[in-house]
Amino acid sequence: MKKEFLCVAASFAFGLVAHAQSADPVVLSYQRNFIRASISTKIELLNDAARITNVNMTPLYVDSIDFVLDNFPVLGQDAQLAEIASVSSSKVAQYRDPAALPSIRKILSSLTDSKVRLSAINAYAVLAKDRAEDISFLNGWFSDMVTVSLSGSPMDPRVLSACATALGKLGSASSFVPLFRSATSNLDSSVVVASQNALNSINDGYTAQILAIVRENPVKDVQAAFALTQKRENLPNAERGQIAEAVFVRFSALEGEDAARQSTKDLVRESMSQLASLRWSQASPSVVKYFYRVQGEYKSGQP
Repeated sequence: MKKEFLCVAASFAFGLVAHAQSADPVVLSYQRNFIRASISTKIELLNDAARITNVNMTPLYVDSIDFVLDNFPVLGQDAQLAEIASVSSSKVAQYRDPAALPSIRKILSSLTDSKVRLSAINAYAVLAKDRAEDISFLNGWFSDMVTVSLSGSPMDPRVLSACATALGKLGSASSFVPLFRSATSNLDSSVVVASQNALNSINDGYTAQILAIVRENPVKDVQAAFALTQKRENLPNAERGQIAEAVFVRFSALEGEDAARQSTKDLVRESMSQLASLRWSQASPSVVKYFYRVQGEYKSGQP
């Protein structure tokens, strides 16, 4: 039994050694020097390592981010510590290795320095492509930051704008809801515009999301959604027609006080103009019905 145990233990130990030796010697050299270096030299070493493009240096930058996270509780908002975090986040993106994402997520959750957050977000936009769980994290983080800003503790608009842009680059349908909320908010105009542009960068499920807003949301949201589609130059005419028809059908059918609202009338007029421009014949029955109703109201003296 002891002999068998010793064999297993030896095998396990050999495996650990083999694993350690399998790491690229260039990466190991930088990792060791990083451990030995002073905090200012660490920054120089990280910048120097980024010149190496034929070796994946991600493990070094993960180590350096972990160094920041380990020492942040003691050093706090130290300028050099923040610089290490910023340099590490920006440099690691060039290797396109998603292994860095867990550390980047921790940076976003732990540090509030705007320069650090901007570097982390820009790296995230490169590393998280097609990674649903990681995109979900950024959606949640962005939504939380928007909530904080709207509650009276404004976040740096550069950070919010960068995050909106990153979500647009990642292009997930799951980002539509938080981006639409930001795009229709009273946040800084740079954040609103970045959110609108990001929304119009999403291809997957775009029209379905817009149609859901048209059918279910208040007039104000529908106006914003419809205006958004007008800015999207590459939206196919077939989808543009579906959206215009949905807007027209919903709001042309309103009667009474709702129909008298200027915002409702504007939507009906704008959607009908869009339908005419597209020659969208599918909406003809609804348009004819609306025409006879309006004609009848006019003849009866209704405003």
